[in-house]
Amino acid sequence: MPVIPSVFQSGEKDSKGRLTLSRGDLFTLGTMVETAQNAVNFYVAVCSWDAGAKARDIYRRIPTLSETDVGEKLLGGIMPAKDSNLESEVAYRSFWRREQYRLKGLGPAFFTKLLYFVAGFDTLSD
Repeated sequence: MPVIPSVFQSGEKDSKGRLTLSRGDLFTLGTMVETAQNAVNFYVAVCSWDAGAKARDIYRRIPTLSETDVGEKLLGGIMPAKDSNLESEVAYRSFWRREQYRLKGLGPAFFTKLLYFVAGFDTLSD
């Protein structure tokens, strides 16, 4: 059983008693991505945040988790965004152009969210 990220175990709750996930939480989780399991946890967190309270589109994100070596592929695609010495285009191409990190169901509209939060550009308020 995978380890449940701490951000899903406790924290702020909305008026219906559901845990909330903020952009700040995602930036924090992004700094922790160093292993394949961290990368999967981060992916799940970003999916959860992006889905909002209705979670209508979460079914589109689940097939990605069934890919072979999903953690390693996510980690390999994410790591260039953490390197401040690399241009953001390198990180983008890591998912889009490099077959070794491509994942089913993970296109530019979503993997750019992963790259944004892992790069640490916390300039927007929730």
